[in-house]
Order: sequence, then C-alpha cells, then structure tokens
Amino acid sequence: MEDILAIVLIFGGGSAFLLAISPVGRAIADRIRSGGRVANQESVERLHQT
Repeated sequence: MEDILAIVLIFGGGSAFLLAISPVGRAIADRIRSGGRVANQESVERLHQT
C-alpha cells in the first residue's frame, strides 16, 4: 500500500509542478484568476462574429 501511495505522490507532485511552470499551466491559472474570462475577450468575440 505504501508503495502505491509513494508512486502516486511522486508522479502527482511532479505533474503538478510541471503544470505550474508550463505555459499551459500559467494560462489555466490566469483564466481561473480572471473569473473565467479570457484576458482579451474583445478579440475572441470579434472572431465569433466573423
């Protein structure tokens, strides 16, 4: 049981760390901080209209 827990913590922690420093992770964090709206919402809305 301890072996499985150690593997999950090692790989889970590594995945969380890599996601935190990656551009994708930073984009997700910015999206969460802004309340679900993207930073440049006007340009996204213009793209939807065309």
